Amino acid sequence: MGGWRVCCVFPVEFEVDFDRAFRIAGVLLDLIRSGGWLVSMPEYRLPRNLMAGTREHALYLTYVISIDYMTDAEKLWSKARGAYELYPERFTPERILAVSERTLEVFLRRLGARFSSSAAKTRKKISAILMDKCGGDPRNMTPQLPLGNCKSNIPKSEKNYIEMGS
Repeated sequence: MGGWRVCCVFPVEFEVDFDRAFRIAGVLLDLIRSGGWLVSMPEYRLPRNLMAGTREHALYLTYVISIDYMTDAEKLWSKARGAYELYPERFTPERILAVSERTLEVFLRRLGARFSSSAAKTRKKISAILMDKCGGDPRNMTPQLPLGNCKSNIPKSEKNYIEMGS
């Protein structure tokens, strides 16, 4: 793991097959760009006051994904975007740990969580783990892959996919 930044250690190791990963990424990006019925990705539409790639973005995704179970995903993500635009602090582990479980249940039910009691407990547990093990930032759960070091070895046609994600 030479050079990788690891903040939270989990007992999982794997080898990355970059060639295969880039081929898969190409197929997926083509599907997403086509925008057909097969691919609906409401989580890619961010709230207006949220910048992609930030700690806040990672928290927003973590918390909304945690309640995206047996729900209407389009409605859930739409309500989550609206809620984040009004109350971004409700998507931080510090704030979540500070409010009562009942307050959290009501908020999550309004977002569209099907099992709001369970969702509130889950959100509290996620927040505690994030604070205890990752400094409150979900991006610290996994090592940073050294994509910058291998960009020179990637064919030009596939570099576009990496640049889009940066």
